[in-house]
Amino acid sequence: MPTIQLEAQLSTKELLGAVEQLDLSELEAFLHKAMLVRAQRIAPILSPTESELLQKVNEGVPEELLTRFDALSEQQTKRTLSVAEEAELYDLVNQIETAEAQRIPYLAQLAQLRGQTLTQLMSALAINPSSHVSCSCDNQTTSSSG
Repeated sequence: MPTIQLEAQLSTKELLGAVEQLDLSELEAFLHKAMLVRAQRIAPILSPTESELLQKVNEGVPEELLTRFDALSEQQTKRTLSVAEEAELYDLVNQIETAEAQRIPYLAQLAQLRGQTLTQLMSALAINPSSHVSCSCDNQTTSSSG
């Protein structure tokens, strides 16, 4: 894992330049930690329950799943998927949807603890519904039904 040493004050632009040097897995880890920092600033003193829920919410979809999903989605866009790859893509979609759905009860519990609606909590934590799944099956479903 490369280390980026910072011994001077950096502008946001310079910091982003350093972040751009990270490979994808390091970037994912960095983003995860950055979201935790953000969450701590929003609610600096978290109860153990809130901390545990936030950790579960931030687990996300495994990187290898997303990488393979992206590769197959690109092939689907180019219409170069084999039957086996198409089946694999749909399986990945199901896995991603399941992983995303598993976050919802944790988000709901956290919202309840904070006296917020689920929408308010997701907005406060800058959590948007996953766009990964919609970009693959919607096109396929539309083209096969029309």
